[in-house]
Amino acid sequence: TKLIDRFIYPLPRVSAWKPDCILINQGGTFEAALSWPVRKFLESTNCPYALLCQHNADDRVLAEPERQMAIACFQKAKAVFFVSDHNRACTTRQLAIELPQSHIIQNPINMQSELEVPWPTGESMRLACVSRLDARIKGQETLLEALSSKEWKSRDWQLRFYGDGPHRKYLGDLCSHFSLSNRVSFCGHLSDIRSIWADNHILVLPTRSEGTPISLLEAMTCGRPSVVTDVGGNTEWVSEPTNGFVAAAPTLRSLRGTLERAWDARLDWPEIGRRARDRAISKRDPDPAGTLFKLLKKIVEPNER
Repeated sequence: TKLIDRFIYPLPRVSAWKPDCILINQGGTFEAALSWPVRKFLESTNCPYALLCQHNADDRVLAEPERQMAIACFQKAKAVFFVSDHNRACTTRQLAIELPQSHIIQNPINMQSELEVPWPTGESMRLACVSRLDARIKGQETLLEALSSKEWKSRDWQLRFYGDGPHRKYLGDLCSHFSLSNRVSFCGHLSDIRSIWADNHILVLPTRSEGTPISLLEAMTCGRPSVVTDVGGNTEWVSEPTNGFVAAAPTLRSLRGTLERAWDARLDWPEIGRRARDRAISKRDPDPAGTLFKLLKKIVEPNER
């Protein structure tokens, strides 16, 4: 009943509306292709459609029936949008096909002002992890384990988690398990992104898979360095040691090594943050919604220049 209510009933109304084109914004790359009602609708419709893929996991391997379903869905799409080159390459490998109609686009950041945020005062280094509290993808439990070592417990730092999610209690229990409860705060979801970076020095994202995290672009725009894993589009924005720190893999050993390099360079964080901001300002699309609209318009009016 829930599937019928959520998917099957609205789909005929989409056809009755007679849109010029359909854009499917997917959290995961294969959500539409592997959802039976959505896939059947896309197979039967004459309306041109485009897929927007926000996230992909490098280690995903599709079973053969699923791969063929996804191939058909992607090949019929008039355009396929990705938020990173890495995700596009990952998808073509998973499907074993080329996607000549694919494009790289950016998501808008969620800030009223893009001015640099002044560097926080105080001697204690404040680390911020801004992401959904879903350890399966975001890897927060690995970060906590990395910070539980004897070396880190002897240092002056605080970690703040910003966001909500299904693993809030687990991560809280893990803080107690690692004796980090006095070092770690759970701040919930804050809509004022600039207030986060007014009070924190560095972003830490121990993620296992990504698209291109908006929280990374926001931190860089505010003038903050970051520690990221080499997944998704992270290294399309962050290069070590120029404007941040990169863990080669989302593993405990790699993250510990990268956190050590970041800590050793902590006196340089303000300058690294300034270079991160320069990178974000120069690379970011000033009108990502307008860019997407122009690309969608070409689907409807393919001969327009």
